Amino acid sequence: MSQQVEDLFKNTGASLDTPHDDTAWSTRLRNFGSSKLSERRAWTEFVGGKERYKPPTPKDALPRIQANLSHFAINYVCMFFILCIYCFITSPLSLLSPVVIIGLWVYFLYVVPQPVTFTRPIPIVFTDTQRNAILSVISLLIFYFSSVGAVVFWLIGATLTVVAVHSVMYVPAHEIERETMFQ
Repeated sequence: MSQQVEDLFKNTGASLDTPHDDTAWSTRLRNFGSSKLSERRAWTEFVGGKERYKPPTPKDALPRIQANLSHFAINYVCMFFILCIYCFITSPLSLLSPVVIIGLWVYFLYVVPQPVTFTRPIPIVFTDTQRNAILSVISLLIFYFSSVGAVVFWLIGATLTVVAVHSVMYVPAHEIERETMFQ
């Protein structure tokens, strides 16, 4: 087993004997995340009051969408992750299924890379192509029966709906200033 793991790292330039500097990339990732989260607008500004929402005129819709998408981009990403958490709570198989599928593929591709052989009732040896085809069919069946596809499409649809409705209906600050100037 350890020889197989060493073979995985042989061509990557990594070594199992030398320690890796995991703190560099994790620090950069943490700094990137905190800097992006600091760009997030306050949720009270994001939600606003009734006076901040009104239907746009056809000529105001596109500039309003563009302004809100750039102003609230991080808030919209946060909404996506909130909806992801909701999906994982309401449909735990949607989290378990990809883990099982990845485990199957890793097991058959890296842990047992030689051709799969069944000896009973008839001796059968599966080639790499046949093994990959069988794994693909099993993966699709697991996705189908655990309804991961439905969850993913619901997540995409719900996120796009929330973002579209909010970005069209929310009146940006520059529009409010423009309206008060002309009154």
